[in-house]
Amino acid sequence: MEETKIMKKYLRNLLQVSVVLCAIFLTACSNQNTKDEDIRTKYIGDNSKVSQIAYNLPYPEGVKYYSIEIQSETEPYELKVFVKNDNKSTVDLKKCANHAFERIENMGIISFYDKDDNKLIESFERDKK
Repeated sequence: MEETKIMKKYLRNLLQVSVVLCAIFLTACSNQNTKDEDIRTKYIGDNSKVSQIAYNLPYPEGVKYYSIEIQSETEPYELKVFVKNDNKSTVDLKKCANHAFERIENMGIISFYDKDDNKLIESFERDKK
Protein backbone atom coordinates (compact mmCIF):
# COMPACT_ATOMS: atom_id res chain seq x y z
CA MET A 1 0.00 0.00 0.00
CA GLU A 2 2.77 2.46 0.92
CA GLU A 3 4.57 1.53 -2.32
CA THR A 4 1.52 2.53 -4.35
CA LYS A 5 1.36 5.97 -2.67
CA ILE A 6 5.05 6.54 -3.37
CA MET A 7 4.63 5.46 -6.99
CA LYS A 8 1.60 7.76 -7.49
CA LYS A 9 3.48 10.68 -5.95
CA TYR A 10 6.48 9.97 -8.22
CA LEU A 11 4.27 9.79 -11.34
CA ARG A 12 2.43 12.98 -10.37
CA ASN A 13 5.74 14.83 -9.94
CA LEU A 14 7.04 13.43 -13.23
CA LEU A 15 3.88 14.60 -15.00
CA GLN A 16 4.16 18.09 -13.48
CA VAL A 17 7.79 18.40 -14.54
CA SER A 18 6.92 17.20 -18.05
CA VAL A 19 4.12 19.75 -18.37
CA VAL A 20 6.40 22.58 -17.22
CA LEU A 21 9.15 21.53 -19.66
CA CYS A 22 6.66 21.34 -22.54
CA ALA A 23 5.33 24.79 -21.70
CA ILE A 24 8.85 26.24 -21.61
CA PHE A 25 9.70 24.59 -24.93
CA LEU A 26 6.53 25.84 -26.64
CA THR A 27 7.01 29.36 -25.29
CA ALA A 28 10.60 29.46 -26.48
CA CYS A 29 9.59 28.29 -29.95
CA SER A 30 6.77 30.82 -30.26
CA ASN A 31 8.99 33.75 -29.21
CA GLN A 32 11.36 33.40 -32.14
CA ASN A 33 10.00 36.47 -33.91
CA THR A 34 11.56 37.66 -37.12
CA LYS A 35 13.67 40.74 -36.54
CA ASP A 36 12.54 43.89 -38.32
CA GLU A 37 15.87 44.05 -40.14
CA ASP A 38 15.21 40.61 -41.65
CA ILE A 39 11.84 41.54 -43.17
CA ARG A 40 12.37 42.77 -46.73
CA THR A 41 10.55 42.57 -50.04
CA LYS A 42 11.15 43.61 -53.62
CA TYR A 43 7.46 44.31 -54.19
CA ILE A 44 5.07 46.66 -52.43
CA GLY A 45 2.29 44.23 -53.42
CA ASP A 46 3.58 41.63 -50.93
CA ASN A 47 0.88 42.56 -48.39
CA SER A 48 2.00 40.37 -45.49
CA LYS A 49 5.62 41.54 -45.57
CA VAL A 50 4.69 45.17 -46.20
CA SER A 51 2.26 45.18 -43.27
CA GLN A 52 4.93 43.60 -41.02
CA ILE A 53 7.43 46.24 -42.11
CA ALA A 54 4.94 49.07 -41.48
CA TYR A 55 3.99 47.64 -38.09
CA ASN A 56 7.65 47.43 -37.01
CA LEU A 57 8.81 50.89 -38.13
CA PRO A 58 10.58 52.96 -35.45
CA TYR A 59 7.67 55.31 -34.76
CA PRO A 60 8.33 58.36 -32.58
CA GLU A 61 6.88 58.47 -29.10
CA GLY A 62 3.12 58.99 -29.19
CA VAL A 63 2.73 57.63 -32.72
CA LYS A 64 1.28 54.13 -33.05
CA TYR A 65 0.68 51.99 -36.15
CA TYR A 66 -2.98 51.45 -37.04
CA SER A 67 -3.26 50.15 -40.64
CA ILE A 68 -1.96 50.47 -44.19
CA GLU A 69 -3.22 50.95 -47.74
CA ILE A 70 -1.13 50.05 -50.76
CA GLN A 71 -1.39 51.87 -54.09
CA SER A 72 0.26 49.60 -56.64
CA GLU A 73 -1.70 50.29 -59.83
CA THR A 74 0.58 53.01 -61.21
CA GLU A 75 4.10 54.16 -60.42
CA PRO A 76 5.29 55.62 -58.19
CA TYR A 77 3.88 52.94 -55.89
CA GLU A 78 2.73 54.33 -52.57
CA LEU A 79 2.37 52.97 -49.08
CA LYS A 80 -0.17 54.85 -46.96
CA VAL A 81 0.37 54.25 -43.25
CA PHE A 82 -2.44 55.22 -40.89
CA VAL A 83 -1.30 55.99 -37.36
CA LYS A 84 -2.71 57.10 -34.04
CA ASN A 85 -0.83 60.33 -33.42
CA ASP A 86 -1.36 61.25 -29.76
CA ASN A 87 1.12 64.08 -29.58
CA LYS A 88 0.55 65.37 -33.13
CA SER A 89 4.29 65.22 -33.69
CA THR A 90 5.95 64.56 -37.03
CA VAL A 91 9.45 64.35 -35.59
CA ASP A 92 11.29 61.21 -36.72
CA LEU A 93 8.76 60.18 -39.37
CA LYS A 94 11.62 60.62 -41.86
CA LYS A 95 13.44 57.85 -39.95
CA CYS A 96 10.37 55.61 -40.40
CA ALA A 97 10.27 56.44 -44.10
CA ASN A 98 13.96 55.63 -44.56
CA HIS A 99 13.50 52.25 -42.84
CA ALA A 100 10.57 51.48 -45.12
CA PHE A 101 12.46 52.51 -48.28
CA GLU A 102 15.34 50.23 -47.26
CA ARG A 103 12.99 47.26 -46.88
CA ILE A 104 10.51 47.72 -49.76
CA GLU A 105 12.50 47.98 -52.99
CA ASN A 106 9.88 49.26 -55.46
CA MET A 107 8.06 51.67 -53.12
CA GLY A 108 8.27 55.23 -54.44
CA ILE A 109 6.27 57.13 -51.81
CA ILE A 110 5.36 56.58 -48.19
CA SER A 111 2.70 58.76 -46.61
CA PHE A 112 1.61 58.92 -42.99
CA TYR A 113 -2.03 59.74 -42.22
CA ASP A 114 -3.82 60.40 -38.95
CA LYS A 115 -6.28 57.55 -38.55
CA ASP A 116 -8.79 59.71 -36.68
CA ASP A 117 -9.40 62.24 -39.46
CA ASN A 118 -7.59 60.65 -42.45
CA LYS A 119 -5.53 63.84 -42.88
CA LEU A 120 -2.05 63.62 -44.31
CA ILE A 121 0.63 64.12 -41.66
CA GLU A 122 3.68 63.89 -43.90
CA SER A 123 4.77 62.24 -47.14
CA PHE A 124 8.20 61.17 -48.39
CA GLU A 125 9.51 60.23 -51.81
CA ARG A 126 12.34 57.78 -52.47
CA ASP A 127 15.60 59.60 -53.18
CA LYS A 128 16.55 59.36 -56.83
CA LYS A 129 19.98 57.80 -57.25
